[in-house]
Amino acid sequence: MIRLASGTAFALLGMLRKIVAGWVGASVLCACGPARSPQEIQVSYELRLQRLTDSATGALVRVSCANVAPGRPCGLLVDELLEGFPVEGKLVEYASKVCDEDAAEGMSAMCLDRFRVYFRTAVARRYPRADRKVIETYCEVNDGDCDLGSVASLRLWELLHLQSHNKGVAARYEVAAEAMADRNRREVEEAQAEEEAAQSRRHALGAALEGLGQGMSAAGQGLGGASRTPAALPSGGVTGAASVGCTSDYQCSFGFYCAKEQFASSGSCARAVNDLGTPTLAPPRLQSVGPGQAECVFTVGDCPIGFECVKNHCMKQ
Repeated sequence: MIRLASGTAFALLGMLRKIVAGWVGASVLCACGPARSPQEIQVSYELRLQRLTDSATGALVRVSCANVAPGRPCGLLVDELLEGFPVEGKLVEYASKVCDEDAAEGMSAMCLDRFRVYFRTAVARRYPRADRKVIETYCEVNDGDCDLGSVASLRLWELLHLQSHNKGVAARYEVAAEAMADRNRREVEEAQAEEEAAQSRRHALGAALEGLGQGMSAAGQGLGGASRTPAALPSGGVTGAASVGCTSDYQCSFGFYCAKEQFASSGSCARAVNDLGTPTLAPPRLQSVGPGQAECVFTVGDCPIGFECVKNHCMKQ
């Protein structure tokens, strides 16, 4: 560990505290970026919008079943209800069958009322988004058109509900789609802002580490002496064996130091040992960031017994 003069030590300690505070803030604010990227949010929005569109399209009722996909609502109930009966007297024929009356005598008032209730219920069930008040207003203005006493009246009544229902479906879709688009815009803007903030935090942290390394390197130039952190080559002391390149301890495995010549920006990973040559689980050193610092010049006097000064570092023989 490097010994520092008191004023320099306090200055670097303050910088270290800022770095730690930056790390804590980054963990709370997610320095890695937003939980979802703007692109992921946009893809999710498009999928949800497509599901909403499919749902609204499937709720629309077509008057004709031509070119309509199977399972989609189409056609008029009145046509389905009276299918198979003669064109003339369709309603009378149907009501007679339902009410068990003589078709030749016409339809009784009781049977007609019964049919009207059934038909209104069926229409209301098929067109749930129809605006009843709008239809009732139309029927009040056009008296007689909605008495449901003829096939034409039944057809008009159902068409009014079909048109109103489809308008209701479209209106609800527009409101939901606009709300979904507004939410997507907000989420994308927030994600973009968070990405920028996370990038700024990473840059600030990198600049702080770089500044700390430079400050400690400069401080080390004025030292009268330094204690040593002996290290052994990963190969067991065989000079010239292949080793992992590095610029700081943070690029080496745990228990290894980045051994750099004095003022060098890069070096090789070497296992950290104590004065007896026993490997230690030494954590990365902050002072390893920046130019290399000389640990020794001569083997005798600068390194413990059994170590050799190799490239300004005490290495186990």
